Amino acid sequence: MTIWSAVALFWLSTSEPTTTPLAPARPESAVVVAPDTSAPDTSGPEGNVAPGAQPTLPLTLVETERSDPSTLPRPRLFFGVGAGAAMDSSGTVDGRSVPVPAFYISTGVGEGDLGFEAALCSTQASGRYRRRIGSQDDVGVDRSAIDLMVAVRPAWFDPATPTLPSRTSATDAWRSVAFDLGVAIERISASQQSAFRLGIVAGAHVDLVRLTPRDSSSTFALRLGMRRMFASPKVFAMPALTVSDTRIESTASLVASF
Repeated sequence: MTIWSAVALFWLSTSEPTTTPLAPARPESAVVVAPDTSAPDTSGPEGNVAPGAQPTLPLTLVETERSDPSTLPRPRLFFGVGAGAAMDSSGTVDGRSVPVPAFYISTGVGEGDLGFEAALCSTQASGRYRRRIGSQDDVGVDRSAIDLMVAVRPAWFDPATPTLPSRTSATDAWRSVAFDLGVAIERISASQQSAFRLGIVAGAHVDLVRLTPRDSSSTFALRLGMRRMFASPKVFAMPALTVSDTRIESTASLVASF
């Protein structure tokens, strides 16, 4: 080993390695390699492609912005609680329709032309009315149902529907009109008997009175609605009773939309 080799080894052992800090990553952007069509191709004389050669274009680094998933709009949600009355003739000895208290809880997603809604419905007829004819007596029929529906709003299909600030209370009510159609499962109980029915449910509702400013993001409104379920009758043996559909159910609900 020569003296110059010893000096080189001593210098390498005492020197500190240098590192270059990495540039911080930019998650909000991406670099895309794209051909630069503005630059001329010089693969041949006077910018023409040489015979037998493939045309080439210079590559340019183009920085593009990525979309942020947090900025995507979410569909509006609503939740409502209400009460009303149902006209029911099941359980009456003479087939008359009697008003029965009804309770209604609803929720849904989507406030445009189409939406999805779910509801819990309950009527309480036990002990609400009584009429005796001969040896027969009225039997109150209690109902509990779960509805899954698709809501269609006709106003949202009309391109001439006004928007802020030209909207009025009448146009707001028209925009809220919805027609519901779906499936329902209902539990009925009369005396000590109970059974389930599966059928189709139809309804409609409108937000008649708005309780918050028109330009607020969250709203409260008074909603009026109607509902009717269609299913096969259920026959009970003791007491002898045939339970069919209610005539109509009407409710008034306080609905929050956000």
